[in-house]
Amino acid sequence: MGPVFFGPLSDKLSQGDVVTGIPWGLIDDPITVCRPVDTSKAEGKATYATAAATKSPTAFKKSPESIFAAAHSGLGMVLWHDCQIDKFGSQQKPPTKWFAAVAPLLSVPQHDQKAATAIRDGLRRAFFFVPAYPEIGVTVDSYVDLRHVWSVKQSILSARVGTLSQAARDGFYRHLFGFLTQRTLLDEFKCPGCGHLTPMEQAFPGAVGDAE
Repeated sequence: MGPVFFGPLSDKLSQGDVVTGIPWGLIDDPITVCRPVDTSKAEGKATYATAAATKSPTAFKKSPESIFAAAHSGLGMVLWHDCQIDKFGSQQKPPTKWFAAVAPLLSVPQHDQKAATAIRDGLRRAFFFVPAYPEIGVTVDSYVDLRHVWSVKQSILSARVGTLSQAARDGFYRHLFGFLTQRTLLDEFKCPGCGHLTPMEQAFPGAVGDAE
């Protein structure tokens, strides 16, 4: 199943790429601001306080602001479409400004067969199933946790180990639609006039451009 689910990597960052060392997590409440004590000295020393208590200047007076997040690191998947990923370059923005949305790959539960079966069968809208493929580092059946989507600099996403095949990517589109809308796409739809059945894929022929 692995070789069918995964395809060859392209020469540049793409949607569906599996990448190692992806940071992901959650920003807590209250937001905690972190500021270096002295930028001219060695790193590792900083002051921190809640945003409400931060002074000189007040929090977010000067943007951007460094804040704490409870984070992990591991395998992740690139979620943006290639057109959005490439747009920074086409707009001639410096590479330090390029970013992309990712979500983590987590292991399918080993001790909850009911939950594991639901994930493998695509019944959990928030979890996109990814089969084990040790050749690229996905050592156990996993899932993309769409609840933890966040953005990182594209420069972080250099350790690419695999990517989705076109068939798997089409399945991801359907799954992402279901997660964002809580609706299910039909395999085909009927014309209200003549009753002709048309495959759903023909209703979504692909990107036709970007409004921006």
